[in-house]
Parts: sequence; structure tokens; C-alpha cells
Amino acid sequence: MIANVLATCLAAAFAMLMTWCGVQARINTSPTGTPAEPYNPSQSAVLGVWLFFQIYMVSTFRAKFPQFVFPTLIYAILINVAATFGTVFTTTPQAQAFVGRLLEAFLTGFAVAFIVSLFVIPVTSRKIVYKGTAAYIGTLRKYLKAHKSYLHSLEEIDMFSASLDVKEEGDAQSTPSHPDVAALKDLTAAVNELHAKLRGDVPLAKREIAYGNLSADDLGEIAKLLRGIMVPLVGLSALVDLFGRFAEINRWDAEKINDPEYESLRNQLITDWNVISQLVHEPFAAIFQAMDQGLEHTLLKLRLQKPPKNKNATMTGDIEAKGADVLPGDSTFSDYLSDQIDVFYQGKKVTLQEWCSHKGIKVSEDFFGEPENAEQNGFGLKRRPTIERRRTHRQLNVLLYVSLRLLLLYYTSLSIVLTMIIDFQFLSRLSWCIRFQ
Repeated sequence: MIANVLATCLAAAFAMLMTWCGVQARINTSPTGTPAEPYNPSQSAVLGVWLFFQIYMVSTFRAKFPQFVFPTLIYAILINVAATFGTVFTTTPQAQAFVGRLLEAFLTGFAVAFIVSLFVIPVTSRKIVYKGTAAYIGTLRKYLKAHKSYLHSLEEIDMFSASLDVKEEGDAQSTPSHPDVAALKDLTAAVNELHAKLRGDVPLAKREIAYGNLSADDLGEIAKLLRGIMVPLVGLSALVDLFGRFAEINRWDAEKINDPEYESLRNQLITDWNVISQLVHEPFAAIFQAMDQGLEHTLLKLRLQKPPKNKNATMTGDIEAKGADVLPGDSTFSDYLSDQIDVFYQGKKVTLQEWCSHKGIKVSEDFFGEPENAEQNGFGLKRRPTIERRRTHRQLNVLLYVSLRLLLLYYTSLSIVLTMIIDFQFLSRLSWCIRFQ
């Protein structure tokens, strides 16, 4: 607020200087005795030069110090209004009265906002960040569930047709042909929107004077970790684009071609991907569940979500009613997440072995431990036709790409949980947070 008021006062001073120069240009260039003519080109030219100079200066300052984005916007608005209406003033008192009323209007608006924010609806920037963080993590959980649903749907659907957009007659915009694909695209836009909003709110919250659990650096670290989760999660949706691109290359987006060879190839590829999706069903389902629980654990540890009540324990009074399961919010949950990565690694090895068996590729049991002995282990893929070999390579690359994205996403989601527990230690810490930057 202090920065906004100072920017407004400085803008009013320059606005007065601009309009005074414009009035002087009108007086010096008007015919004797006719200074009140409706339009004076010299006055307009002087105000235009001043306006270009002011816009250049405020834009340079805003680029140099992006944390002053709101004061610079207020400054630019006042300068633009003064330069636009300054062309009609014929005397200095008129210009002075206009700038004075403009300054009063700005300061009155700031005063009303200041009083409302303190006494009527007291909402801090930190509270906005906390709500935005909770919404962000909640949307990430929905995004994970949408990816899980889409990957499971690949066991039965035609993934090439589902990845293409269709446009009905009368519709101005095309829509995805499959509901899971549509959900992924909608959630991608929602995640990007929440990320942009949180990125703009965090600097304001870091500049506040606060007494609470999180310092200014903690808020920045939370935003950084959430961005680390968003990047691989959005990258995982590239699988839809891969199928869509492959369908466009083979012209499966056009009308159905009555070519038995093309139809046979397409049906074979669909069957292959259905089988591959069935092979990765269990390990992918487990890793998605672990990541979703990790995000829920983060919400609980940040106190952005109330812990669920155990109905059995509440009714019976037995604290062992929940059994031996490790649930989000437990002190040992981070160890449980660390163990899940080993389970996923083992499942990945079994999945690749089953995929090789489905493709008729014989590998020994120690193949993944000694991949340099691929030829001795009877890999034999090079002896196949070139087209089939390339197609098999593409399928393997896509499968490895999805697995790699899941591993990267799991590590980033695990890192945010561990950072909340180990680095912040905010459950037993209160700190003064004063940050001006």
C-alpha cells in the first residue's frame, strides 16, 4: 500500500508537469486573444512526447524490478488519463484542478480498500496463497486420477481415434472424442491457470509482515516444489498427442479408407497397445495411488486439509482399529513412500519381461542386470523385418517414456513430502516473517 501511494503521488506530480507544459504550449502557439480554441496541435504534441517518455520509463522500471508490478501499473494509468484529457485544458488552474481530483480519486480508492482489508473483510495475501495451494494440490490429485483413468481405458478403447478431436456441424470449436481425453485437456488448462495465479500471489505474501508457521522462504519453496510436480505431470499428457500424431501421419483422422492392409495394421496396433496397457495396469495403479496419497499427506502436514476421522476408532475407542496400514498424515508415511519406489522398480522389470514375451523376444532372467549381453541372451530383434523392428522400437520407447515420466513425477511428489516434514519442521516452529523485496 505504501508503494502504491508513493507511485500515485509521483505520477500526480509528473501529470501536473505534463499538463502545465501542454497549457504553456497552447498559450505560446495560439493567436493573440484566442487561447480557448477547441484543439491545439502543439499542446497535443507536447503531451504525446511526455506520454511516450513516461511509458518508456515506467516499462523499463517494471522490467528491472518486477516486484513493483502493481505500483507501476497504477502510475501508468494515472499518466495515461492525464495525458489524454490534458489536451482540452486552456489554463493552469484547470489542469491543477483536474490533477487534484484525479489524485483524490486514487487515494480515496486506496483508503476504502485499506479499511475494508483490515476491518471489514480481513484477508491477508498469505491466506490467499494457502487457499490457492490447497486448490492447486487438489487439482493435481484430480489430474493424477484422470491420467490413471486414461491409461486404464487404453486396455479396451481405440486409442488412436480417442486421441483425435472431432468437430460437429454448428460447433465453432472441436472437442475430444473420448471423455478421458477431454478431462485431461480441461485439467491441463486448470493446472496452468492455478499455477499462474499462485506465481503472482506468492511474491505478495512474501512481502507481508506475518507471525505464523511458514517463513517467506518456505512459501517460495512450496511454489517451487509444486512447479516441479506440474512439469512432469503435464508432460505425461503428451501420450495423447503421440497417439493423435501417429493417427494423423497414417491418415486415420480422415474418412475410413477401404484398404484391408491398413485396417489390419491398425487393428494389430490397437491390440498391441491394449495388451501393453494390461501389462502395466498393476504397477501404474500402485504408483498413482502412492502419489495421490503423497499429495494428501502434504495437505495434512501443511494444515490445508482437516485430518479424516477414523469412524471405527471413534465408535469403539480402539486406536488400533485402522490396522497396520500406513495412512497419509502418519509419522512413518514418508518411509512408506520410499518403499513404494522399490515396488515400482520390480514391477517395471516384470512388465518389460512380459512385453518381450508377448513380442516373441527371448531374454534371459539376468538380462536386465547385464544388458550389455543382449546379443548373447538371444535378443534377436535385429533379425526381424525393418518395418516391424521400427514399430516395436516405437512401442518400447513410448512405454519407457511413460515409465520415466511416472518415476520423475513420483520423485518430485516424494520430495515435496520429505521437504514438508524434514526441512520445514513447521509443526514445532513459529517465526516472524518480514520480507520486503
